[in-house]
Amino acid sequence: MEWGRWGIGVIGLIWLGLLNPATALSMPPLPKLVQRPVPQNQREAEQQLLELANQQYTQGQLTQALSTLQQSLATAQARNDRQATAQILTTLGLIHHSLSQYPQALEVLQSAVQITDSLDDLQGKGRALNELGVVHRKLAQYPEAINLHKQALQISQQVGDRLNVGRTLNELGAVYTELGQYAKSLEFQQQALPIVRQIGDRLGEGRVLNSLGVIYGYQGDYAKAEAFYQSSLRIRRELGDQLGEARTLNNLGVVYDNVGNYAQARAFHQQALKIRQAIGDRAGASLSLGNLGLTYINQGEYTQALKYYQQALAIARQIGDRASEAYWLASIGSAYSYLDNYGQALEQYQQALVIQKAVGVKPAIGHTLNSLGAAYDSLGQYSKALEIYQQALEIYQAIGDQAGIGRTLSNIGGIYDSLQQYTAAATAYQQALTLRQKIGDRAGTGATLSNLGAVYSKLGQYPQALQLYHQSLAIHQEIGDQAQQGVVLNNIGAMYERQQDYTQALEYYQRALGILQAIGDRTGEQLTLSNIAAILAQQGQSELAIAFYKRSVNVTESIRQELHQLPRVEQEAYLQTVAATYRALADLLLIEGRLLEAQQVLELLKVHEIRQFTREVTQAGSEPGISLNPTETTILGQHGSLIALGQQLDRCKRDQCSQLSQLNDQLQGLTERYNQLIQTYEREIRRRRAEDDAFLDPTKVAKLREIVEAQPYT
Repeated sequence: MEWGRWGIGVIGLIWLGLLNPATALSMPPLPKLVQRPVPQNQREAEQQLLELANQQYTQGQLTQALSTLQQSLATAQARNDRQATAQILTTLGLIHHSLSQYPQALEVLQSAVQITDSLDDLQGKGRALNELGVVHRKLAQYPEAINLHKQALQISQQVGDRLNVGRTLNELGAVYTELGQYAKSLEFQQQALPIVRQIGDRLGEGRVLNSLGVIYGYQGDYAKAEAFYQSSLRIRRELGDQLGEARTLNNLGVVYDNVGNYAQARAFHQQALKIRQAIGDRAGASLSLGNLGLTYINQGEYTQALKYYQQALAIARQIGDRASEAYWLASIGSAYSYLDNYGQALEQYQQALVIQKAVGVKPAIGHTLNSLGAAYDSLGQYSKALEIYQQALEIYQAIGDQAGIGRTLSNIGGIYDSLQQYTAAATAYQQALTLRQKIGDRAGTGATLSNLGAVYSKLGQYPQALQLYHQSLAIHQEIGDQAQQGVVLNNIGAMYERQQDYTQALEYYQRALGILQAIGDRTGEQLTLSNIAAILAQQGQSELAIAFYKRSVNVTESIRQELHQLPRVEQEAYLQTVAATYRALADLLLIEGRLLEAQQVLELLKVHEIRQFTREVTQAGSEPGISLNPTETTILGQHGSLIALGQQLDRCKRDQCSQLSQLNDQLQGLTERYNQLIQTYEREIRRRRAEDDAFLDPTKVAKLREIVEAQPYT
């Protein structure tokens, strides 16, 4: 069976302000001096308010910072100090847009621009214009944002405000990052970096290095992204900038999530969360909790992911962060989609869309529409899904979001694939591929090549499919994306299986299995184990197939254990997606005359509440899964050792290590012992067949299964 990951479209949130309104950029300098002579105690009181607001902002206490600044603003206006008023208004604009209060942000920033213009305060005007550009970026009004940043840049260069020059170049880069124009974005960040270094703006340097990491991350160059994030992290730690440190740790977590190193990703997100909770950065804590949820999604632990998403959502609501509230609602919808609870998923997506349309952030609307379309695709409502994807595509095209266009075209290709309209699917995938290659999106390019390969495989054009798969695999290996390597290897195995080349199919399935087990992707693991078992059954190796089917069922049962608190209808929906493996195992067991084991497997096909009741009545054990006999345990253990050694050998070949010959010898010896074990097992089975009437005629299996299902524990 082939599978891909283009459907739901959950992504990790990075600290650039792309989907989450809180940005990684530092707060504009707060006014510390006033021009007019004022009583010393009044000056000190104002300064204390400003320092308090700054502290509240850096700790993520945005509503409190807003209230404090409004007090400071009232004082400045009462004294008719227009310069201080403009500076405070500029900072208020930052707070408002951090809270997704974009109309209010626009209003106060436009007032700041007018005041600075009337005062001929060019430095203040440049800073206010720059902040105004940020708001327009967050509203996906990219031409306006670019125009405002360029005005700010020209003014700041004119008055020699190099601090704002560096910051404005950084912001211009952020706009082009959101547009998917990574080369242009890189150009602006590379202009900003020497400036912030020359003026000794270490805070700005950490910010620009972080932004460079974001660009390379979006392009799928995860090694470079990590290098820039680590450089940013060192600076932020040297400065004691805990807020910035947590943001960069968050981004490192996203990188490791993307390459399938989920344990390391989780470690970074937990470090970020600990810092954010310690300093009171509630917006950041929400983000870290949500990204921890994504890590669990990638590992197939969907109920665990839901817990984290719901915590993130609760915080976003408490602090009034509407854009983040919508994002976590959509993420919860995606978790429900993975659990095949599409009713709940659709409800969450619709709630998210209502908020996103009210806030007016178009990229986020496009993202949620893509997820909504994927849910309808999974429900088999292809026309509805296609209609929704077209809406998303129109949004991305209107705002010029190249990355979003590429994602959506790929999803449209998936719909045509599901409709078996392979020519149309190939056309959409090819359009997505061309665009992703153009903008330098390596990860997206690899995924689209794999999707194209699947189409050509279904068309029977196996040489073309294989070429595309290997191109995709090479990219994912280059960028270190283990999760997608597992997907592509599995799909190559499925292609060979379709051609009845079982030897090659098994080789690729086993390589996929090694990766999926290593990264903890239980959903992928259970599917690949089932694929291996199906081939072994086709080859007449029923006993060996049973061992692999059992392992697949037990992995599935470990997932189902986490679903037992869900409503019965949701448990049943998930069960239908895996039931074929259970039935295939039961059939093989019945063929072999292993009636009690077959009965146990069929019992597992019941949802948790019914199964638990039956066990209590019959006083049967409550351990999940199906037991393995000692020989099956040994076989699977030896097989796991073979896979692990094969992976070690592959790494050695890639790195040209000195132990290559030794590893080859070890693999050969282990393979021989494994084959001997299989032969011994098969001889024992043949002996039992000859001596034991319990091994049944396969023609009686259907009737026997009917009896077993009707009379459990008889």
